[in-house]
Amino acid sequence: MAFQLSPGVLVREQDATAVVPAVGTTVGGFAGEFAWGPARELVSVSGENELFTQFGKPNSQSNVDFLTASSFLAYGSNLLLSREVGSDARNAVAVSSGKITYSVDILSGGSGYTSAPTVTIADPTGVTPENGGRAATATATIDVGAGTVTAITITDPGFGYDVSGAAPGVTFSGGEGSGANATVTLDTSNPQGKLVRNDDEYDSNFNVGNNGVGPFIAKYAGAIGNSLKVSVADVGNFSANTVASIAVTDGGSGYTEPPTVTVGDSDTDPDVGTALAIAELDGNVVSKITIQYPGFGYTSAPEISISGGGGTGADAEATLSTGWAYAENFDYAPSSSSWALDQDIAFDELHIVVIDEGGLITGTAGSILEKFEGTSKVVGARSDQNESNFYKDVINSKSQYIR
Repeated sequence: MAFQLSPGVLVREQDATAVVPAVGTTVGGFAGEFAWGPARELVSVSGENELFTQFGKPNSQSNVDFLTASSFLAYGSNLLLSREVGSDARNAVAVSSGKITYSVDILSGGSGYTSAPTVTIADPTGVTPENGGRAATATATIDVGAGTVTAITITDPGFGYDVSGAAPGVTFSGGEGSGANATVTLDTSNPQGKLVRNDDEYDSNFNVGNNGVGPFIAKYAGAIGNSLKVSVADVGNFSANTVASIAVTDGGSGYTEPPTVTVGDSDTDPDVGTALAIAELDGNVVSKITIQYPGFGYTSAPEISISGGGGTGADAEATLSTGWAYAENFDYAPSSSSWALDQDIAFDELHIVVIDEGGLITGTAGSILEKFEGTSKVVGARSDQNESNFYKDVINSKSQYIR
């Protein structure tokens, strides 16, 4: 019994709990099914909040395993957890690997060709070029004696084509002939994307190229990745000062080869900011003008002039872009990094945002999850802190959502 010889305050601690508390050194191990996170890789989790952040909220498939792990973490703080996914699991990708051209089949070889005509395959509509899609390219072979197109060879299958819609159109121009016609067949052999379980699998199998699925892939397998959107801006599309489209208003007549298209000079920097474009023919008229480089620094839509090609009368009008939707989230427009300027390189910077477009991660559709400011297009670029500033290295080392 405690007692005091003089007046004072006696402090006494009493433990009334009925269980033996777990201590930080208690280690647990668990393998289970979760909605998000690295697979077949041990991850140390110290609490329920970290479990939620690393492996996502429970769903109808993962709730039993999630709650089992959560129950342990209510008493312990050191759980080594491994996520398992089946062979049918997939990481969300920018473009399904099925959305590429498989073959170009000749319907009619035409007549009168003295040289191989230019083959143009229409832009993808499933994922447009503005969002990372890429048009397929092909070359033609002719029978000079007969003057007909005899074969089409795909040089780049492209990606972003919508396999549920109509096949992209094929046009032939030049070569002094006419009448060639062809149709495209799309590859639907593997529309499910790719499975990348963890960092080791990415480094071994996917780090060297896009593998036909576009420039970005969700960091982990699972339906949560379907909610992700990635948007990228450089000096060309950050502001509303680039050429977004060029529409043919008069195709003219008498053209025997695609004429030269000249876009008016950029108001800010004529040397490097002026847009570039090429014309395509349908018979002897100009049918389409494709932008090769949108330029930048225009304060109003530039004039378009068309010359050469053996014909006359073609005319077109340009329309400027509306600017990048996420520009207000950055303090400055991407331009030239200090490293690039030291190397006599200009306009290498990229701004990148990762968006929860579907709201599966934050609960609010359209929320910005991550942003990467002033990364570089150039392999080997360095930041002011002498770290790699090449956008691919920055994304792969810092993003929690994409590779």
